[in-house]
Amino acid sequence: MSESAKKKVGLLFGPEGPFPYDLIKVINNLDKGVVAEAIRVGAVPAGSPCPYDLIIDRISHCVPFFREYTKNAFLSGTYVINNPFRFFLEKYFGYGVAEKIGVKIPKTVLIPPSHLPPCIGNREIDNVAYPIIWGRVVAMAGGFPLVLKPAEGGGWQDVYIVADMDELMDAYDLSGPKVMVLQEYIKFDHYVRVLVFGKKHVLPIRYNPFHKFHPEQPAYIVDHHHLSGELGDLIAEQSLDICRTLDYDMNSVEFAIKDGIPYAIDFCNQVPDARPEVVTPHYYNWILEKMADVAIEYALNPPPLSVWDTMKKAFKVSPSEISVLSSQPENQ
Repeated sequence: MSESAKKKVGLLFGPEGPFPYDLIKVINNLDKGVVAEAIRVGAVPAGSPCPYDLIIDRISHCVPFFREYTKNAFLSGTYVINNPFRFFLEKYFGYGVAEKIGVKIPKTVLIPPSHLPPCIGNREIDNVAYPIIWGRVVAMAGGFPLVLKPAEGGGWQDVYIVADMDELMDAYDLSGPKVMVLQEYIKFDHYVRVLVFGKKHVLPIRYNPFHKFHPEQPAYIVDHHHLSGELGDLIAEQSLDICRTLDYDMNSVEFAIKDGIPYAIDFCNQVPDARPEVVTPHYYNWILEKMADVAIEYALNPPPLSVWDTMKKAFKVSPSEISVLSSQPENQ
């Protein structure tokens, strides 16, 4: 097959080690009618066609310029991992979705910000119910200890574990205008991070969530027997259900397990860590293999683009290649 006849995969990424170029190498070496490369983006006219059949986006959550680029690419029928109209670190919304589809979550309460945004100035707005009745809110979240964290975000930024009302008030004041949630703290016996690619490849891994604070401890622990068959199947099934419902083709889902019950703690990790020194060589090879499989499959036979219904007429693809964003993808 000539190079011009091959499907094209483009990667967007940041300074994350060898993974992007290793993935490009694996895809190209497989020689299955797909060629991969790093994308270089300059000025982009609105509505211009995209040269890629598939884009794997691992950086637009940090560089909004690339989000705009992928949305424009989407309009010309390019499939983007992850969907640029769903690529948000929406933890609070995600908890609501998980609860609605029957996945157990910690008690989670959205609270007004401690400071209103600068655009409001010193004025008050009638729609916010101040003062907060903290005793009632703490009871809603299950009582101390509690976790205070942003409704959107990741990487343990602005996350506080608070043991009493004084610690909660200090942390809440530090949060400023950020939208925060107060959440039940699960005193877990076991913790699992589940890698999910293509809404069908799933791998539950024993994980140390405190690695960020204790870097001398490993984050990913190679252990093939850390879950019973029944619990492993449940966690895998729920991880797939979450990713299919939220339309995530590349994600990791975290569960805290207490007394044999898995609680979905975090599942808006749409750029799963792929540094070999962190994920271990064993899991690194699995990530490369499965991500390459998904890239080739999607480039050759892309799933329907997920959009809201009224946007269909703007796309240069047939109606059969578009699904409505609000619908849940079928199980694969």
